[in-house]
Amino acid sequence: MAMVQYDLWNNCSNQCDFCLIYRKRILNKDEMLQRINEIITNIDYVGDRWKTQFSDGISLLGGELYFITDLDVQNKFMELIDHIIDRILLPNKHLGNVCKYSTVTNGIYDPTFLFKVIDRIVERAGIQFVDVNFSYDLKY
Repeated sequence: MAMVQYDLWNNCSNQCDFCLIYRKRILNKDEMLQRINEIITNIDYVGDRWKTQFSDGISLLGGELYFITDLDVQNKFMELIDHIIDRILLPNKHLGNVCKYSTVTNGIYDPTFLFKVIDRIVERAGIQFVDVNFSYDLKY
């Protein structure tokens, strides 16, 4: 699969038994905003390789990405989503490629922000399917 995965942050306080994050450290707001900016910069760095080498799409992983309640971080995350739409999803769609947005959530938090992200992708990119994977600890 020719998809790029970005690990945004390890911000998740669930303490799941199977968590792969070795040294969990919850990022503060400024660090979360900085991390989003780094990924936006990296998306631009990849450039036209989104149309060739990585034409299957992009995957955003966490900790938990969609628990965000801070409006500044939500808005910056939506800026990242718009960047993904403009630089990855729409150009590949125009080329006829099946390019997708993939993400992981534990499904424990209120899904309102996740739905907002997916709605933006569907509305702006016209993609009818988004790959949402659920990982959860059976104790929940």
